Amino acid sequence: MLGFGKGKIDLQLEKFNYRPGETIRGKIVLALNKPVKARRLKVRFFGVREGRKTVVIGGGRSADYSNDIVYSFEMNLDGEKEYTGGEYDFEIIVPQDLLTKVDLSGTGALGALMQFVMLMAPRPKWYVEAALDVPMGLDVSKRVQINIG
Repeated sequence: MLGFGKGKIDLQLEKFNYRPGETIRGKIVLALNKPVKARRLKVRFFGVREGRKTVVIGGGRSADYSNDIVYSFEMNLDGEKEYTGGEYDFEIIVPQDLLTKVDLSGTGALGALMQFVMLMAPRPKWYVEAALDVPMGLDVSKRVQINIG
């Protein structure tokens, strides 16, 4: 993605299909038009569950969409400095229990209901995202969808 004249960031992954316990290996390539002062260069692995609920108000219906983060792991690849470009390798391990974790806010009947609702919810979409954190400006970033299963 272009960052309004700053340049671009490319996110290269070894593959796009992973299983729990595997390592996501990749490279971030910064191609900047001129030096950019930034807080950090980071990579993030996260899952988003997209949802839709219908709300009834006074006989009318309205759809409300939400995106809930179900998992997020972020790591800095470099700190605050003036970036001129370059390549940065990274590795992120997909947690072994990633697909079986269910965060329950209650126990007993409420917990069972929450477990049922989580099973009926759509599967999360998984992403790896790289971003150059630019203060008081638009970040230079790129997001790639991956499959976990």
